Order: sequence, then C-alpha cells, then structure tokens
Amino acid sequence: MQQTQTMNRGMRGRRGRGGADGQNAAPRGVLLRSIRYLGRYPKVTFLAYGALFIATAAQLAVPQLLQNIIDTITQSFVSSRVLSLPANVQTMAAEQLGTSVEQLQADKESAVQAILFAIAAIVVFAIARGVFSFVQTYSAQTLSQDVAFDFRNELFSKVQRLSFSYHDRNRTGQLMIRATDDVERLRLFIGQGLVLALQALVLLLGALFILLLTNWRLMLVILPILPIAMVLFMVFGRLAQPLFAEVQR
Repeated sequence: MQQTQTMNRGMRGRRGRGGADGQNAAPRGVLLRSIRYLGRYPKVTFLAYGALFIATAAQLAVPQLLQNIIDTITQSFVSSRVLSLPANVQTMAAEQLGTSVEQLQADKESAVQAILFAIAAIVVFAIARGVFSFVQTYSAQTLSQDVAFDFRNELFSKVQRLSFSYHDRNRTGQLMIRATDDVERLRLFIGQGLVLALQALVLLLGALFILLLTNWRLMLVILPILPIAMVLFMVFGRLAQPLFAEVQR
C-alpha cells in the first residue's frame, strides 16, 4: 500500500513537471499566434506602426541638429580668432585650416542664423515626436483592445462547445483566469511589448546608420558591445522567466 502511494505521488509529480514545462514552452507559440490577429485591423495597425517610425525618425534627428549647433559654434569661434589676427597672418592661418579668409568671414556672419535655424528645427521635431508618439500610443492601445475583444469572444465560444467532462475536470477559477488575466497579458504584449520591442530595434538600427555616416571608426568600436549586451539580456531572461512562471502559478 505504501509503495502504491509512493508511485502515485511520483506520477503526479511527473505530470506537474510536465505541465510546468508546457507552460514555459506554450507562451512563445501563443504570442506568435496572437500577432496574426493584427491582420484583422490593417488600418489601425498601419497607423500605430507608421506613427512609431515617424516618431523614432524625429527622435534620431535631434542629435544631428545638436551636432550642427556645436559645429557652428566651434567654427564661429575659430573664425573669430583667426580674423582677429593681423591681416598678413590671417591668410596663412586660413590655409593651415584648409579654407580661406572669405569663407571664415562667411562662417562668422552666418553662425547666428544657422544656430537659430537648428533650434527651430529641434522644436519642430520635438513637437512632431510628441504628436506621433501620442498617435502611436493611442492607436496601439485601440488595436490591443480590439484584439482582446476577439480573444474573449473566441474563448467564450470555445468554452461553450467543450464537453461536460471537461468542465468536471477543470476548475472554474482556471477558466476565469484564461478569460481575464491571460487575455489581459496578451493585450499588454500587443499594445506595449511588441511596440516597444520594434521601437528599440528601429532606434538601434537608425542610430547605427547615422553613426556609420558620421564616424565609421567609432561604429566599429561600438559594434562588439552589442553581442555582449544581447548575451546579458538572454541570461537575464533565462533566470527571470522561471521566477515569473512560478509567481503566476
């Protein structure tokens, strides 16, 4: 009798561990399947992700404008110092800088106008980023609510078609969790997680492209850091995922 009880406990333990492994493997497929629901709302999806690309582009433009301001101030300072030298020395100093006295004079005179233009452009891009970030957030939340509505309707229809034996084997609380908590988690993934992941990817690729155009040697220095950061994120995910699953259970 005691051996039989031990075997039963072992079988229950194996079933419990198998269920836990299934719960760890299932979310990946569920998340990929949930992305397909975006095709039901093409207009809202296009608006959300189109606004994301525009807002990210506006965010990437601001550092370039700041660089232009710094370069303009530096050129204006150098031009002022060279033009303050005696006339016979100005030509020699300008040749050493690879320019001419006339160009230095033009840089000095247009410095204020170039700085004001860059400041105005920064304000415009900041406003554009704010507007399109709002459109992105609003559209993404609208899209996630629409998809969650479909999830709940399909789940309710599925539960109604299940046999009585299924309802006898499963607790009512588990079915309620599927209809509330699990659907809400999928909604947050579509409305926030997926958008933030794509935004981070676009921002990274855009920054690398701008860095390539600005200073390709500096980009080569930064590139080896990216795989290290990716490995650290993967290690953190491996450690955190079982803890989150345990909390959920």
